Amino acid sequence: MATERTATKARRIRRLPSDAEREILDAAEAVLAERPYRDMSVDELMRRTGMTRSTFYHYFRSLDEVAIALMRRVQGEMMDVAMPWIDAGHDEDPVASVPRAIRAVAEIYARHGRVLAAIHEASFHHEAVQQAWRDGILEDWIRAIAEQLSAQRERGVTRVRNAPEIARALLLMNTSVFVERLGQKQPPDSAESVADTLSEIWVGAIYPEALAEQRASRPRRRTTP
Repeated sequence: MATERTATKARRIRRLPSDAEREILDAAEAVLAERPYRDMSVDELMRRTGMTRSTFYHYFRSLDEVAIALMRRVQGEMMDVAMPWIDAGHDEDPVASVPRAIRAVAEIYARHGRVLAAIHEASFHHEAVQQAWRDGILEDWIRAIAEQLSAQRERGVTRVRNAPEIARALLLMNTSVFVERLGQKQPPDSAESVADTLSEIWVGAIYPEALAEQRASRPRRRTTP
């Protein structure tokens, strides 16, 4: 009896709104790391948090809103680590910062790979999730990268002309590769190898002269007769 009263009391602990929302998102991430989005339920999320079902609807109107909030949380982490290139100024070497930014983003994706792959799959069947990705997160990335490309073009660092479309193509490529190699594939590839491949494509598309110089400076392999 004492154990039951203690458990009940623990479940009734008051939480700050930010803590309650974070716990729900953490529970959703744990579920999506184990099973597809379609198998997630409100009851299971709240059972994992120890909060009531009605509490869920105080913070979210649907599971789609949970997926969107979780997606935005991880994408926020990615944007933060990409800032050294996105905000690169006159004193920064943008060619060197691209691989660092992509590797940092890949490492974050790898930590949340199963979850992001599950949300990506859900976006094909849930319009709200798809819209949040296409019209929200993706457009934020495109805008930030396109602005940097335009600024670099003015400084003569790159010759890219249609910055928004180049940014869109590169970002969609990253998403597809991340989902397939760091999310769906089990075991996943290393974030480092994935980032190296993507970095070479980015540098080649944005800074082709720099990539040519890098390749020319590499020692040539000797061939044996």
